[in-house]
Amino acid sequence: VDTILLTNKLIRQAKRLAYDPIVFHAHSSFAVVAFSDAAWGVRRDGGSQLGYIVAICDLDLLEGKEAPLSLQSWHSSRCPRVGRSSSSGEVQGAGAAEEEGEYVRLTLSEILYGRVDLSRWYFVAAQVPGALVLDCRGVFDALERSESAALGMADKRSAIEALGLK
Repeated sequence: VDTILLTNKLIRQAKRLAYDPIVFHAHSSFAVVAFSDAAWGVRRDGGSQLGYIVAICDLDLLEGKEAPLSLQSWHSSRCPRVGRSSSSGEVQGAGAAEEEGEYVRLTLSEILYGRVDLSRWYFVAAQVPGALVLDCRGVFDALERSESAALGMADKRSAIEALGLK
């Protein structure tokens, strides 16, 4: 029964979005960028929400210039883990966005360079440059600047997840 309900939900969503165009640009060079965001305690039940968008772009975007984006993936859902702060949701959202970005980079690498040795997936994905864009200065600083074991974060579960992300 669950499979039928999920299938019906997917069909309703496909019908609702059938006429929304998705534009794929001709890119002169390739990079993948993942945008992540989260909101703490905004759901009716008090839960947090996370979302991300992953797109292919030109390398110019990673250098701070304007460049077209070709949408590849997006997601919005409840945070899988209960968080005690807004940083917790941001870390969870960033982790989900980074995983999806790595998958898109791996797929694009296979398209551009041929067959992939999955035992070396990380090095193969790294052939396509990528970036993770956050709107949370605290998480950015923890990932970029902190050298402590918990990245200077009070929530240790989020710190462990952030260490994996780093």
